[in-house]
Amino acid sequence: MRRGIFCCVAFWSWLFVGQMPVATALHPAEPSNRSILDMPQLLHNARYRFLPLPIVATDPAEGQTYGVLPVLIALDNDEAIVSVFAAASTYNTITRTGGFGNWLLTPSSDEELRLFGGAATHAYREASADYINRRWLCGHLNWAAHFLYIKDPFERFFGFGPRTEEDSGSNFTSALRRGSSTLSYEFIPHLAATGSVDYTRVTLLPHAITTLPDTLTTYGTLPEVVPSNQILYQAGLRWDSRDSEFFPTHGLHASIMGLFSHAAEGPAASFAGYNARMKFAWQPHPRWTTVGALRLQQLFGAYIPFYHQSSLGGESELRGFVTRRFTDRHAVSLALEERILVKEWSMMGTTVAFSIDPFFNMGQVFGHLSNLRPANLEPAGGLGFRMRANPTVLGRVDLAYSRDGVAVYTTLDYPF
Repeated sequence: MRRGIFCCVAFWSWLFVGQMPVATALHPAEPSNRSILDMPQLLHNARYRFLPLPIVATDPAEGQTYGVLPVLIALDNDEAIVSVFAAASTYNTITRTGGFGNWLLTPSSDEELRLFGGAATHAYREASADYINRRWLCGHLNWAAHFLYIKDPFERFFGFGPRTEEDSGSNFTSALRRGSSTLSYEFIPHLAATGSVDYTRVTLLPHAITTLPDTLTTYGTLPEVVPSNQILYQAGLRWDSRDSEFFPTHGLHASIMGLFSHAAEGPAASFAGYNARMKFAWQPHPRWTTVGALRLQQLFGAYIPFYHQSSLGGESELRGFVTRRFTDRHAVSLALEERILVKEWSMMGTTVAFSIDPFFNMGQVFGHLSNLRPANLEPAGGLGFRMRANPTVLGRVDLAYSRDGVAVYTTLDYPF
């Protein structure tokens, strides 16, 4: 739910925040000896700015969301952000009246803590905590921890295979509890080893969108449509020579991760596999930036719960289809995007850029290699409208078309 909620906050932030020196105000604190333990003192000495922002969000699976978002920003003596607190009141066409609170603490660019909580009168509940520390071993060793509870009423399932139809869609509410920890170590420039442990517990509840069939009723006889307690282990290598993670103009990112999962309790549901990704960026002209992404994932096991299987659809992969539009053990996808700079200007010391970005993506899920054929590839494409502000703020509206029709994604961040 919060993915869609934050969508237009970016655009309104440029209108409001743009009237102050955002070149510094939007920039987190530089690396320093300050840590999260110093936050009480930092907040005591901070200078505060208040921004009332409207919310107008859309998501093809979540409906419309409206509301108001008061934002309180805390700045240190160097005009760097040390805290952002936002508390919203919202109305969604499915979950009805609700709200959320989001608190970001950044004592330095090496350390970050984010706390989130949200609820609505119908079905939706969420609480999460994310912590990132990049200061160990002179920045070579990074650690991240993630904790999440969410009762999500927008979940979809269309069955298995690459040719499922839109009218086979169903809805369920998931109650998910997750805790994960990730370590990565860069042992030579651009090359890092990374590993993670992820505990996930999923309970399946009846549908909240009553206009759609209930997943448990429609697909409940499938052995993969079951609750689960899973522990997932991943390890692999990552190469990243891009000049920027946010807006790369050249370079390559490639990773290969092996994974193994087993049930923490209950019937055995072990599976294994790998996930390979590649991203590239090339800028033949200052106004034209070509980017692409390729993904291949394969999972192997007797009965893999359907929400742990490979899937395509949503705001990042195979735009044009709703999240988890296609599900099966394996998936392959390709995305290409041309980011065309239309206008760039300076607003109170920072650079703001507007671009029109046509994109094309295709992919398919498959249960066996025999299913991997051109006739099963699902193409989709469209046009993106993006506003970018330094150093790492982006709002985008993507209009995508597929065989399911037109989908509109309004959110933050690039899809890849």
